[in-house]
Amino acid sequence: MSLVNIIDYFTSFRKTLLSEIECYYAKGNINELSENIITNRSNAKQYKSLPIGIIVASDSKRFETGPMAATLLKDAGFTILEIQNVSNLEINEALYKMLAKTNCSSIICIGGTGISKNDITIEAVKSNIIKEIPGFGELFRFITHEKWKHLKDEIGYLSIGTRLVAGVSSDSKLIYSLPGSPEAVKLAITELIIPDICTLIAQLKKDE
Repeated sequence: MSLVNIIDYFTSFRKTLLSEIECYYAKGNINELSENIITNRSNAKQYKSLPIGIIVASDSKRFETGPMAATLLKDAGFTILEIQNVSNLEINEALYKMLAKTNCSSIICIGGTGISKNDITIEAVKSNIIKEIPGFGELFRFITHEKWKHLKDEIGYLSIGTRLVAGVSSDSKLIYSLPGSPEAVKLAITELIIPDICTLIAQLKKDE
């Protein structure tokens, strides 16, 4: 099955699922489980105060996405621990030091996610997590595909070369990796991280 057929299949499946969900709620079938999910997500917002660290890896010294990500998060009520700017090959050491900070709840790594030899952010993050959250990368690529598919003849499929990963470290800290472009950072922060990071932290807090 080709990539195009796979994408079309999941697009059709998503539309069908959303239609069924809309019908379900239109009938007033808001069950106890649904109410619990809403309550739990609301209670999880208390974790917005836990500091988030940001690391920007760039060999070209383009570090503007760090302050941009911080602003988006702060505008949504989150707390920023610090922003570190490093070269691509320094990401391992920077991530190690950030993980060692006891007051850091989550880390967002920006840049170094390409396929050149110096792009090692994905590998650095994977070496520091014990559980991966695959839905993060999957959903980002799906949104990217939907947004740009009308220009496939001009720019190809941007989602094919998009590498992202998110997961949980051994000391229960969330780690995200994002592509370095401002557009990608804005999408990941606003559409994926802000809506769900508190809920994920709340799940990790159950183990404490």
